[in-house]
Amino acid sequence: MLPDGGNVPWPPEPLKNVFAKFDEWSAWYSGDTDALAATYTGAPPPSTGWVQRLARWFWGTRPTPGQPITKLHVPAAADIAALSADLLLSQPPRLLASDNATTDRLAEHLDEAAHATLREAAEVCAALGGVWLRVIWDTALADRPWISTVHPDAAVGEWRHGHLMSVTFFRTVSTDGTTLIRHLEEHAPGRISHGLYVGDAQTLGVRVPLEEHQATAPLVQHLTDGDSIATGIKQITAAYIPNIRPSRIWRHNPAAAMLGRPDIDGLEPFLDALDERWSDWMREVRLAKARLLVPHSFLESAGPGKGARFDADAELLTAMNMGPAPDAGALQLIQPQIRVAELSATTEALLAQIVRSAGYSAQSFGGSDGSELTATEVLARDSRSALTRRKKLTYWAPGLAAIAESLLAIDQHVFGARVTPQRPRVEFPPVADPDALTVAQSLNLLRSARAASTRTLVATLHPDWDDAAIAAEAALIDQQSPTPVPPGAEPDPQPQEG
Repeated sequence: MLPDGGNVPWPPEPLKNVFAKFDEWSAWYSGDTDALAATYTGAPPPSTGWVQRLARWFWGTRPTPGQPITKLHVPAAADIAALSADLLLSQPPRLLASDNATTDRLAEHLDEAAHATLREAAEVCAALGGVWLRVIWDTALADRPWISTVHPDAAVGEWRHGHLMSVTFFRTVSTDGTTLIRHLEEHAPGRISHGLYVGDAQTLGVRVPLEEHQATAPLVQHLTDGDSIATGIKQITAAYIPNIRPSRIWRHNPAAAMLGRPDIDGLEPFLDALDERWSDWMREVRLAKARLLVPHSFLESAGPGKGARFDADAELLTAMNMGPAPDAGALQLIQPQIRVAELSATTEALLAQIVRSAGYSAQSFGGSDGSELTATEVLARDSRSALTRRKKLTYWAPGLAAIAESLLAIDQHVFGARVTPQRPRVEFPPVADPDALTVAQSLNLLRSARAASTRTLVATLHPDWDDAAIAAEAALIDQQSPTPVPPGAEPDPQPQEG
Protein backbone atom coordinates (compact mmCIF):
# COMPACT_ATOMS: atom_id res chain seq x y z
CA MET A 1 0.00 0.00 0.00
CA LEU A 2 1.09 3.55 -0.66
CA PRO A 3 2.12 5.56 2.42
CA ASP A 4 -0.36 8.04 3.91
CA GLY A 5 2.20 10.84 3.74
CA GLY A 6 3.40 13.19 6.41
CA ASN A 7 6.91 13.11 7.86
CA VAL A 8 7.77 9.91 5.98
CA PRO A 9 11.40 9.75 4.73
CA TRP A 10 11.72 9.27 0.99
CA PRO A 11 13.41 7.21 -0.22
CA PRO A 12 12.66 4.99 2.78
CA GLU A 13 15.27 5.06 5.54
CA PRO A 14 16.60 1.49 4.93
CA LEU A 15 17.42 2.52 1.34
CA LYS A 16 19.06 5.87 2.10
CA ASN A 17 22.62 4.60 1.52
CA VAL A 18 21.46 2.62 -1.51
CA PHE A 19 20.17 5.72 -3.28
CA ALA A 20 23.31 7.64 -2.34
CA LYS A 21 25.28 4.92 -4.12
CA PHE A 22 22.93 5.19 -7.09
CA ASP A 23 23.85 8.89 -7.30
CA GLU A 24 27.56 8.00 -7.31
CA TRP A 25 27.21 5.37 -10.03
CA SER A 26 24.97 7.70 -12.03
CA ALA A 27 27.68 10.37 -11.97
CA TRP A 28 30.25 7.93 -13.38
CA TYR A 29 27.79 6.66 -15.99
CA SER A 30 26.68 10.10 -17.16
CA GLY A 31 30.22 11.46 -17.25
CA ASP A 32 28.96 14.74 -15.79
CA THR A 33 32.07 16.30 -14.24
CA ASP A 34 29.95 18.64 -12.12
CA ALA A 35 28.07 15.64 -10.72
CA LEU A 36 31.34 13.82 -10.02
CA ALA A 37 32.73 16.85 -8.21
CA ALA A 38 29.51 17.24 -6.23
CA THR A 39 29.52 13.54 -5.31
CA TYR A 40 33.03 13.58 -3.84
CA THR A 41 33.16 17.13 -2.47
CA GLY A 42 29.59 17.39 -1.18
CA ALA A 43 28.56 18.15 2.37
CA PRO A 44 29.94 15.31 4.54
CA PRO A 45 27.51 13.26 6.64
CA PRO A 46 28.08 13.04 10.40
CA SER A 47 30.63 10.22 10.28
CA THR A 48 34.22 10.23 11.50
CA GLY A 49 36.90 10.55 8.89
CA TRP A 50 34.61 11.23 5.93
CA VAL A 51 36.40 14.43 4.92
CA GLN A 52 39.76 12.66 5.02
CA ARG A 53 38.43 9.85 2.83
CA LEU A 54 37.06 12.30 0.26
CA ALA A 55 40.39 14.13 0.12
CA ARG A 56 42.05 10.95 -1.19
CA TRP A 57 39.86 11.08 -4.32
CA PHE A 58 40.98 13.01 -7.38
CA TRP A 59 37.41 14.26 -7.80
CA GLY A 60 37.27 15.03 -4.07
CA THR A 61 39.90 17.79 -4.18
CA ARG A 62 38.53 21.29 -4.61
CA PRO A 63 40.16 23.52 -7.26
CA THR A 64 42.43 26.34 -6.12
CA PRO A 65 40.49 29.64 -6.11
CA GLY A 66 41.25 31.66 -9.24
CA GLN A 67 42.65 28.69 -11.16
CA PRO A 68 40.85 27.18 -14.17
CA ILE A 69 39.28 23.74 -13.75
CA THR A 70 41.42 21.32 -15.74
CA LYS A 71 40.06 17.96 -14.60
CA LEU A 72 39.06 15.65 -17.43
CA HIS A 73 36.89 12.54 -17.44
CA VAL A 74 37.38 9.29 -19.37
CA PRO A 75 33.92 7.79 -20.06
CA ALA A 76 35.01 4.24 -19.21
CA ALA A 77 31.89 3.50 -17.12
CA ALA A 78 29.57 4.54 -19.96
CA ASP A 79 31.61 2.56 -22.51
CA ILE A 80 31.40 -0.57 -20.35
CA ALA A 81 27.63 -0.19 -19.98
CA ALA A 82 27.26 0.23 -23.75
CA LEU A 83 29.44 -2.84 -24.35
CA SER A 84 27.26 -4.90 -22.02
CA ALA A 85 24.14 -3.86 -23.94
CA ASP A 86 25.83 -4.73 -27.25
CA LEU A 87 26.77 -8.20 -26.01
CA LEU A 88 23.33 -8.92 -24.58
CA LEU A 89 20.89 -7.38 -27.03
CA SER A 90 22.64 -6.42 -30.23
CA GLN A 91 19.92 -8.59 -31.78
CA PRO A 92 16.37 -8.95 -30.42
CA PRO A 93 15.57 -12.05 -28.36
CA ARG A 94 12.90 -14.56 -29.43
CA LEU A 95 9.89 -15.23 -27.23
CA LEU A 96 8.36 -18.64 -27.90
CA ALA A 97 4.98 -19.70 -26.49
CA SER A 98 3.33 -23.12 -26.51
CA ASP A 99 1.00 -22.16 -29.38
CA ASN A 100 1.72 -20.42 -32.66
CA ALA A 101 -0.90 -17.68 -32.23
CA THR A 102 0.65 -16.48 -28.97
CA THR A 103 4.18 -16.73 -30.40
CA ASP A 104 3.14 -14.63 -33.40
CA ARG A 105 1.56 -12.02 -31.12
CA LEU A 106 4.74 -11.86 -29.03
CA ALA A 107 6.70 -11.25 -32.23
CA GLU A 108 4.40 -8.30 -32.98
CA HIS A 109 5.04 -6.89 -29.51
CA LEU A 110 8.80 -7.34 -29.86
CA ASP A 111 9.16 -4.94 -32.77
CA GLU A 112 12.02 -2.52 -33.42
CA ALA A 113 10.73 -0.02 -30.85
CA ALA A 114 10.53 -2.73 -28.18
CA HIS A 115 14.03 -3.92 -29.07
CA ALA A 116 15.34 -0.36 -28.66
CA THR A 117 13.63 -0.16 -25.25
CA LEU A 118 15.22 -3.42 -24.13
CA ARG A 119 18.63 -2.35 -25.33
CA GLU A 120 18.29 0.89 -23.37
CA ALA A 121 17.29 -1.18 -20.37
CA ALA A 122 20.37 -3.39 -20.77
CA GLU A 123 22.68 -0.37 -20.72
CA VAL A 124 21.05 1.11 -17.62
CA CYS A 125 21.12 -2.32 -15.99
CA ALA A 126 24.90 -2.59 -16.41
CA ALA A 127 25.47 1.01 -15.27
CA LEU A 128 23.29 1.04 -12.12
CA GLY A 129 23.04 -2.62 -11.16
CA GLY A 130 19.55 -3.40 -12.42
CA VAL A 131 16.55 -2.13 -14.32
CA TRP A 132 12.76 -2.24 -14.03
CA LEU A 133 10.34 -3.09 -16.83
CA ARG A 134 6.64 -2.27 -16.62
CA VAL A 135 3.60 -2.80 -18.81
CA ILE A 136 1.89 0.35 -20.11
CA TRP A 137 -1.37 0.61 -22.03
CA ASP A 138 -3.60 3.39 -23.27
CA THR A 139 -6.45 2.52 -25.63
CA ALA A 140 -6.45 6.09 -26.93
CA LEU A 141 -2.83 5.79 -28.10
CA ALA A 142 -2.37 2.19 -29.25
CA ASP A 143 -4.27 -1.01 -29.87
CA ARG A 144 -1.95 -3.07 -27.70
CA PRO A 145 0.12 -2.69 -24.52
CA TRP A 146 3.85 -2.04 -24.53
CA ILE A 147 6.88 -2.24 -22.24
CA SER A 148 8.65 0.77 -20.74
CA THR A 149 11.85 1.13 -18.75
CA VAL A 150 12.21 2.54 -15.24
CA HIS A 151 15.67 3.22 -13.82
CA PRO A 152 16.51 1.67 -10.43
CA ASP A 153 17.03 5.05 -8.76
CA ALA A 154 13.33 5.78 -9.33
CA ALA A 155 11.84 2.65 -7.75
CA VAL A 156 11.43 0.93 -4.40
CA GLY A 157 10.75 -2.81 -4.58
CA GLU A 158 9.45 -5.26 -2.00
CA TRP A 159 10.38 -8.94 -2.13
CA ARG A 160 9.34 -11.99 -0.16
CA HIS A 161 11.51 -15.11 -0.29
CA GLY A 162 13.08 -13.85 -3.49
CA HIS A 163 9.75 -13.15 -5.22
CA LEU A 164 8.69 -9.63 -6.19
CA MET A 165 5.56 -8.64 -4.25
CA SER A 166 5.23 -4.99 -5.29
CA VAL A 167 7.20 -2.04 -6.56
CA THR A 168 6.64 1.69 -6.17
CA PHE A 169 7.89 3.92 -8.96
CA PHE A 170 8.29 7.61 -8.14
CA ARG A 171 9.06 10.81 -9.98
CA THR A 172 9.25 14.50 -9.17
CA VAL A 173 6.57 16.29 -11.17
CA SER A 174 7.20 19.80 -9.84
CA THR A 175 9.80 21.72 -7.83
CA ASP A 176 9.29 25.11 -6.20
CA GLY A 177 12.22 26.13 -4.05
CA THR A 178 12.51 23.49 -1.34
CA THR A 179 9.04 22.08 -2.09
CA LEU A 180 8.85 18.87 -4.13
CA ILE A 181 5.70 17.34 -5.56
CA ARG A 182 6.10 13.60 -6.12
CA HIS A 183 3.97 11.09 -7.96
CA LEU A 184 4.12 7.54 -6.57
CA GLU A 185 2.89 4.60 -8.66
CA GLU A 186 2.66 1.23 -6.93
CA HIS A 187 2.38 -1.98 -8.97
CA ALA A 188 1.01 -4.99 -7.11
CA PRO A 189 -0.83 -8.14 -8.26
CA GLY A 190 -4.19 -7.07 -9.71
CA ARG A 191 -3.86 -3.32 -9.18
CA ILE A 192 -1.86 -0.14 -9.79
CA SER A 193 -2.17 2.59 -7.14
CA HIS A 194 -1.33 6.28 -7.56
CA GLY A 195 -0.51 8.95 -5.01
CA LEU A 196 0.46 12.64 -5.15
CA TYR A 197 2.55 14.13 -2.33
CA VAL A 198 3.72 17.65 -1.53
CA GLY A 199 6.89 17.53 0.58
CA ASP A 200 10.60 18.31 0.42
CA ALA A 201 13.84 16.57 -0.58
CA GLN A 202 13.81 14.37 2.54
CA THR A 203 10.14 13.62 3.23
CA LEU A 204 7.00 12.79 1.25
CA GLY A 205 4.86 15.41 2.92
CA VAL A 206 1.11 15.79 2.60
CA ARG A 207 -0.84 13.47 0.29
CA VAL A 208 -3.16 15.49 -1.96
CA PRO A 209 -5.77 14.53 -4.59
CA LEU A 210 -4.44 13.55 -8.00
CA GLU A 211 -6.48 16.33 -9.61
CA GLU A 212 -4.23 18.96 -8.05
CA HIS A 213 -1.46 18.51 -10.60
CA GLN A 214 -1.72 18.34 -14.38
CA ALA A 215 0.71 15.41 -14.53
CA THR A 216 -1.61 13.12 -12.57
CA ALA A 217 -5.07 14.59 -13.28
CA PRO A 218 -5.66 12.40 -16.40
CA LEU A 219 -5.33 9.29 -14.22
CA VAL A 220 -8.49 10.07 -12.29
CA GLN A 221 -10.84 8.87 -15.04
CA HIS A 222 -9.22 5.41 -14.94
CA LEU A 223 -9.45 4.87 -11.17
CA THR A 224 -11.69 1.98 -10.13
CA ASP A 225 -11.14 1.70 -6.37
CA GLY A 226 -10.11 4.83 -4.51
CA ASP A 227 -6.71 5.77 -5.92
CA SER A 228 -6.17 2.40 -7.59
CA ILE A 229 -6.72 0.94 -11.05
CA ALA A 230 -7.78 -2.70 -11.22
CA THR A 231 -5.71 -4.45 -13.89
CA GLY A 232 -8.00 -7.47 -14.08
CA ILE A 233 -5.08 -9.90 -14.06
CA LYS A 234 -3.34 -11.81 -11.28
CA GLN A 235 0.17 -10.96 -12.43
CA ILE A 236 2.13 -7.90 -11.32
CA THR A 237 2.62 -5.52 -14.23
CA ALA A 238 6.31 -4.96 -13.53
CA ALA A 239 9.51 -6.98 -13.35
CA TYR A 240 13.03 -6.38 -12.07
CA ILE A 241 16.15 -7.55 -13.90
CA PRO A 242 19.38 -7.46 -11.86
CA ASN A 243 22.68 -7.00 -13.64
CA ILE A 244 24.56 -9.58 -11.56
CA ARG A 245 24.02 -10.87 -8.06
CA PRO A 246 24.93 -10.91 -5.26
CA SER A 247 25.27 -7.25 -4.46
CA ARG A 248 28.38 -7.29 -2.31
CA ILE A 249 27.74 -4.06 -0.44
CA TRP A 250 24.05 -4.67 0.32
CA ARG A 251 23.94 -8.39 1.05
CA HIS A 252 23.23 -7.68 4.74
CA ASN A 253 20.49 -5.14 3.99
CA PRO A 254 17.15 -7.00 3.66
CA ALA A 255 15.59 -4.04 1.81
CA ALA A 256 18.28 -4.11 -0.90
CA ALA A 257 19.60 -7.67 -0.92
CA MET A 258 17.67 -8.57 -4.10
CA LEU A 259 19.14 -5.65 -6.04
CA GLY A 260 21.98 -6.31 -8.44
CA ARG A 261 25.40 -4.76 -8.71
CA PRO A 262 26.70 -2.72 -11.66
CA ASP A 263 29.75 -3.59 -13.71
CA ILE A 264 31.77 -0.84 -12.01
CA ASP A 265 30.94 -1.98 -8.46
CA GLY A 266 34.17 -1.61 -6.46
CA LEU A 267 36.00 -0.01 -9.40
CA GLU A 268 35.31 3.61 -8.45
CA PRO A 269 38.90 4.20 -7.16
CA PHE A 270 40.32 2.89 -10.45
CA LEU A 271 37.98 5.12 -12.46
CA ASP A 272 39.05 8.06 -10.31
CA ALA A 273 42.73 7.24 -10.83
CA LEU A 274 42.17 6.90 -14.59
CA ASP A 275 40.70 10.40 -14.73
CA GLU A 276 43.64 11.70 -12.70
CA ARG A 277 46.21 10.15 -15.03
CA TRP A 278 44.39 11.41 -18.13
CA SER A 279 44.21 14.90 -16.64
CA ASP A 280 47.94 14.72 -15.82
CA TRP A 281 48.65 13.80 -19.43
CA MET A 282 46.69 16.75 -20.77
CA ARG A 283 48.37 19.00 -18.20
CA GLU A 284 51.77 18.02 -19.56
CA VAL A 285 50.56 18.81 -23.07
CA ARG A 286 49.63 22.30 -21.92
CA LEU A 287 52.91 22.78 -20.06
CA ALA A 288 54.93 21.50 -23.02
CA LYS A 289 53.81 24.28 -25.35
CA ALA A 290 56.79 25.92 -27.06
CA ARG A 291 57.97 29.17 -25.54
CA LEU A 292 60.34 31.71 -27.16
CA LEU A 293 62.24 33.86 -24.65
CA VAL A 294 62.93 37.35 -26.07
CA PRO A 295 64.22 40.64 -24.63
CA HIS A 296 61.72 43.35 -23.84
CA SER A 297 63.29 45.46 -26.56
CA PHE A 298 61.97 43.01 -29.16
CA LEU A 299 58.41 43.84 -28.21
CA GLU A 300 56.42 46.69 -29.72
CA SER A 301 54.81 49.07 -27.29
CA ALA A 302 51.05 49.21 -27.39
CA GLY A 303 50.99 52.60 -25.70
CA PRO A 304 51.45 53.94 -22.17
CA GLY A 305 50.19 51.47 -19.65
CA LYS A 306 49.17 48.99 -22.35
CA GLY A 307 52.26 46.76 -22.42
CA ALA A 308 54.13 45.61 -25.52
CA ARG A 309 53.71 43.04 -28.26
CA PHE A 310 55.60 41.14 -30.91
CA ASP A 311 53.78 40.35 -34.15
CA ALA A 312 55.53 37.10 -35.10
CA ASP A 313 53.56 34.70 -32.93
CA ALA A 314 52.18 36.12 -29.72
CA GLU A 315 51.38 32.75 -28.10
CA LEU A 316 55.00 31.65 -28.67
CA LEU A 317 56.67 34.54 -26.83
CA THR A 318 57.63 34.98 -23.20
CA ALA A 319 59.32 38.31 -22.44
CA MET A 320 62.44 38.22 -20.24
CA ASN A 321 64.49 41.10 -18.73
CA MET A 322 67.59 40.17 -20.77
CA GLY A 323 68.71 43.60 -21.96
CA PRO A 324 68.42 45.25 -25.36
CA ALA A 325 70.87 43.03 -27.31
CA PRO A 326 69.16 42.06 -30.61
CA ASP A 327 71.58 39.26 -31.56
CA ALA A 328 70.39 35.73 -32.26
CA GLY A 329 71.80 34.49 -28.97
CA ALA A 330 69.22 36.53 -27.14
CA LEU A 331 66.45 34.28 -28.42
CA GLN A 332 65.81 30.98 -26.63
CA LEU A 333 63.25 28.35 -27.66
CA ILE A 334 61.95 26.27 -24.76
CA GLN A 335 60.19 22.98 -25.72
CA PRO A 336 59.69 20.62 -22.73
CA GLN A 337 59.38 16.90 -23.34
CA ILE A 338 56.14 15.02 -22.61
CA ARG A 339 56.36 11.72 -20.72
CA VAL A 340 54.27 9.95 -23.32
CA ALA A 341 55.52 6.43 -22.64
CA GLU A 342 55.06 6.61 -18.85
CA LEU A 343 51.64 8.27 -18.98
CA SER A 344 50.41 6.00 -21.75
CA ALA A 345 51.51 2.85 -19.94
CA THR A 346 49.86 3.94 -16.69
CA THR A 347 46.63 4.92 -18.43
CA GLU A 348 46.44 1.67 -20.39
CA ALA A 349 47.18 -0.40 -17.28
CA LEU A 350 44.39 1.29 -15.34
CA LEU A 351 41.91 0.88 -18.18
CA ALA A 352 42.88 -2.78 -18.64
CA GLN A 353 42.33 -3.45 -14.94
CA ILE A 354 38.92 -1.75 -15.03
CA VAL A 355 37.79 -3.74 -18.08
CA ARG A 356 39.11 -7.02 -16.65
CA SER A 357 37.53 -6.51 -13.23
CA ALA A 358 34.23 -5.56 -14.89
CA GLY A 359 34.23 -9.01 -16.48
CA TYR A 360 35.22 -8.30 -20.09
CA SER A 361 38.06 -9.15 -22.43
CA ALA A 362 40.28 -6.36 -23.69
CA GLN A 363 39.47 -7.42 -27.26
CA SER A 364 35.74 -6.86 -26.65
CA PHE A 365 36.57 -3.38 -25.41
CA GLY A 366 38.62 -2.58 -28.49
CA GLY A 367 42.06 -3.46 -27.13
CA SER A 368 44.58 -5.49 -29.10
CA ASP A 369 48.24 -6.37 -29.03
CA GLY A 370 48.51 -5.65 -32.76
CA SER A 371 49.12 -9.26 -33.84
CA GLU A 372 47.04 -11.19 -36.32
CA LEU A 373 44.76 -13.73 -34.62
CA THR A 374 42.99 -16.79 -35.88
CA ALA A 375 39.25 -17.19 -35.29
CA THR A 376 39.94 -19.74 -32.54
CA GLU A 377 42.33 -17.36 -30.78
CA VAL A 378 39.79 -14.53 -30.99
CA LEU A 379 37.11 -16.73 -29.40
CA ALA A 380 39.54 -17.81 -26.68
CA ARG A 381 40.49 -14.22 -25.86
CA ASP A 382 36.86 -13.16 -25.83
CA SER A 383 35.86 -16.02 -23.54
CA ARG A 384 35.75 -13.75 -20.49
CA SER A 385 33.20 -11.50 -22.17
CA ALA A 386 31.24 -14.54 -23.31
CA LEU A 387 31.16 -15.91 -19.76
CA THR A 388 29.92 -12.58 -18.39
CA ARG A 389 27.24 -12.51 -21.08
CA ARG A 390 26.02 -15.99 -20.11
CA LYS A 391 25.86 -14.95 -16.45
CA LYS A 392 23.76 -11.92 -17.26
CA LEU A 393 21.40 -13.83 -19.53
CA THR A 394 20.45 -16.08 -16.60
CA TYR A 395 18.85 -12.98 -15.05
CA TRP A 396 17.47 -11.52 -18.27
CA ALA A 397 15.64 -14.66 -19.38
CA PRO A 398 13.31 -14.98 -16.34
CA GLY A 399 12.82 -11.21 -16.18
CA LEU A 400 11.75 -10.98 -19.81
CA ALA A 401 9.55 -14.05 -19.45
CA ALA A 402 7.77 -12.54 -16.43
CA ILE A 403 7.07 -9.18 -18.07
CA ALA A 404 6.00 -10.94 -21.30
CA GLU A 405 3.43 -12.97 -19.36
CA SER A 406 1.98 -9.78 -17.86
CA LEU A 407 1.99 -8.18 -21.29
CA LEU A 408 0.01 -11.07 -22.74
CA ALA A 409 -2.47 -11.00 -19.84
CA ILE A 410 -3.16 -7.27 -20.33
CA ASP A 411 -3.33 -7.79 -24.10
CA GLN A 412 -6.04 -10.42 -23.61
CA HIS A 413 -8.00 -8.69 -20.82
CA VAL A 414 -7.94 -5.10 -22.09
CA PHE A 415 -7.59 -5.48 -25.86
CA GLY A 416 -9.27 -8.85 -26.38
CA ALA A 417 -6.26 -10.42 -28.10
CA ARG A 418 -6.59 -14.13 -28.87
CA VAL A 419 -3.56 -15.22 -26.90
CA THR A 420 -2.79 -17.58 -24.05
CA PRO A 421 -1.17 -15.68 -21.15
CA GLN A 422 1.90 -17.74 -20.23
CA ARG A 423 5.57 -17.39 -19.50
CA PRO A 424 7.27 -17.86 -22.86
CA ARG A 425 10.64 -19.45 -23.47
CA VAL A 426 13.28 -16.80 -24.15
CA GLU A 427 16.02 -17.44 -26.68
CA PHE A 428 18.92 -15.05 -27.19
CA PRO A 429 20.71 -15.09 -30.56
CA PRO A 430 24.51 -15.03 -30.69
CA VAL A 431 26.31 -11.72 -30.41
CA ALA A 432 27.16 -11.78 -34.12
CA ASP A 433 26.16 -14.08 -36.93
CA PRO A 434 28.97 -16.56 -37.76
CA ASP A 435 30.41 -16.40 -41.25
CA ALA A 436 29.09 -18.81 -43.86
CA LEU A 437 32.39 -20.72 -44.22
CA THR A 438 32.60 -21.49 -40.51
CA VAL A 439 28.99 -22.69 -40.43
CA ALA A 440 29.47 -24.84 -43.53
CA GLN A 441 32.60 -26.48 -42.11
CA SER A 442 30.89 -27.23 -38.79
CA LEU A 443 27.81 -28.75 -40.44
CA ASN A 444 29.94 -30.78 -42.83
CA LEU A 445 31.92 -32.27 -39.94
CA LEU A 446 28.71 -33.21 -38.14
CA ARG A 447 27.31 -34.83 -41.29
CA SER A 448 30.52 -36.71 -42.05
CA ALA A 449 30.64 -38.05 -38.50
CA ARG A 450 26.97 -39.04 -38.76
CA ALA A 451 26.44 -37.08 -35.53
CA ALA A 452 23.35 -35.17 -36.67
CA SER A 453 20.35 -35.84 -38.85
CA THR A 454 19.55 -33.80 -41.93
CA ARG A 455 16.67 -32.23 -40.07
CA THR A 456 18.98 -31.11 -37.23
CA LEU A 457 21.49 -29.69 -39.70
CA VAL A 458 18.79 -27.70 -41.50
CA ALA A 459 17.40 -26.39 -38.20
CA THR A 460 20.90 -25.29 -37.17
CA LEU A 461 21.49 -23.49 -40.44
CA HIS A 462 18.05 -21.83 -40.45
CA PRO A 463 17.03 -21.17 -36.81
CA ASP A 464 14.29 -18.77 -37.96
CA TRP A 465 12.42 -21.43 -39.99
CA ASP A 466 9.34 -23.18 -38.63
CA ASP A 467 9.04 -26.96 -38.29
CA ALA A 468 7.21 -27.43 -41.58
CA ALA A 469 9.85 -25.59 -43.60
CA ILE A 470 12.65 -27.47 -41.87
CA ALA A 471 11.00 -30.85 -42.53
CA ALA A 472 10.39 -30.02 -46.20
CA GLU A 473 13.99 -28.89 -46.76
CA ALA A 474 15.40 -31.97 -44.97
CA ALA A 475 13.27 -34.30 -47.09
CA LEU A 476 14.39 -32.55 -50.29
CA ILE A 477 18.07 -32.86 -49.31
CA ASP A 478 17.71 -36.55 -48.47
CA GLN A 479 16.04 -37.22 -51.83
CA GLN A 480 18.78 -35.50 -53.81
CA SER A 481 21.78 -36.75 -51.82
CA PRO A 482 22.90 -40.41 -51.63
CA THR A 483 23.24 -41.89 -48.17
CA PRO A 484 26.92 -41.67 -47.15
CA VAL A 485 28.75 -44.97 -46.64
CA PRO A 486 30.42 -45.34 -43.22
CA PRO A 487 34.21 -45.88 -43.35
CA GLY A 488 35.12 -49.56 -43.83
CA ALA A 489 31.62 -50.61 -44.94
CA GLU A 490 30.84 -52.06 -48.34
CA PRO A 491 28.26 -50.28 -50.46
CA ASP A 492 24.97 -52.04 -51.05
CA PRO A 493 25.15 -54.26 -54.15
CA GLN A 494 23.26 -52.97 -57.15
CA PRO A 495 20.43 -55.22 -58.41
CA GLN A 496 21.39 -57.34 -61.45
CA GLU A 497 19.22 -57.24 -64.51
CA GLY A 498 18.03 -60.71 -65.57
